[in-house]
Amino acid sequence: MAWSPDGAWMYFSSDAGGHFHIWRQRFANGKPEQVTFGATEEEGMAMASDGRSFITSVGLVQSTIMLHDSKGDRQLSSASHAANPRFSSDGQSIFYLVPLHGASGHLTDLESGELFRVSLETGENQHLLPGILMGGYALFPDGKRVVFSATDRAGHSHLWIADIELGSPPRQFPSTVNEDTPNVDQNGNIYFRAAEGGSNFLYRMKEDGSDRVRVLPYPIIGSHGLSPDGHWAVVGRASPANAAAPDLAAVPLDGGTPVIICHNRCDAVWGDQGKVLAILLYVKGTGKTVLFQVDAANGVPSLSSEGVDSTDHPETLRGAKVLDKLIVPGPNSGQYAFLNETVRRNLYRIPLH
Repeated sequence: MAWSPDGAWMYFSSDAGGHFHIWRQRFANGKPEQVTFGATEEEGMAMASDGRSFITSVGLVQSTIMLHDSKGDRQLSSASHAANPRFSSDGQSIFYLVPLHGASGHLTDLESGELFRVSLETGENQHLLPGILMGGYALFPDGKRVVFSATDRAGHSHLWIADIELGSPPRQFPSTVNEDTPNVDQNGNIYFRAAEGGSNFLYRMKEDGSDRVRVLPYPIIGSHGLSPDGHWAVVGRASPANAAAPDLAAVPLDGGTPVIICHNRCDAVWGDQGKVLAILLYVKGTGKTVLFQVDAANGVPSLSSEGVDSTDHPETLRGAKVLDKLIVPGPNSGQYAFLNETVRRNLYRIPLH
């Protein structure tokens, strides 16, 4: 943060628009104004003594899709801003999103993008459904169709379904409420989060939109995924023990006691055809992934009653394998994808007009 020499303006770096830029606000009750724009990000600043310019660190964060398997690590995507990788059910391809660049060159929305697919055998990247921006997305078991959420101009989120192979126009599921974060089970049923009466609930419907039903009787914070066999749903919820500290739990869809996985900023996803559960901890730095073998009898690992805490030392937990990065496990043993982020920065003087 820095002040103009006359003390009239406060300058600061903020990610209010999805990535970091310099903003300013007139003291004491002025409205925040964005000063810098573009594909690069600006962090930190020093105001010139005459107030006509400032110096800031200008950089570009690039992320590429990487694959780890028995051959080691290798880069798969050629795009500089790849995100949200997902394996096909056969482990032969990885799908991912690439945010769209606007006319000015900056990323229009870091939370959504166009769908791509890369073959793990040939390394060929294919652009799917060009021009269609999607946020959360999920693939059907055959890998030929995708269900995704997209936000309209009014800011409302809706679910859509599209045929990847035919490339036909997506079809929207009619709804009067916000719906997002879809997941698909092995039978093609779609699970998603829907707003209702000021709360969010987990819902399920068939591929054609029929048989829409609320799955869980209580509100959820977020819908995070399904086990490969469709018996468990991973949801964020208000902790029964402490409403101020949300937890992530695996909830049996056929009834039973939920299993607490972790707390606060974390996620979980199954891999190796349901034999492994990866718990992603969004801790300082690049994050960590804790891998557990699941109990074959019920499909989840044997965890403590409080799950995994990011403030503990997960490497000391019984049966845990810890990776110092966030990964997406594949359906084959020892296979996972991850994002490789690189940052290039330099100091620039930015004139003020």
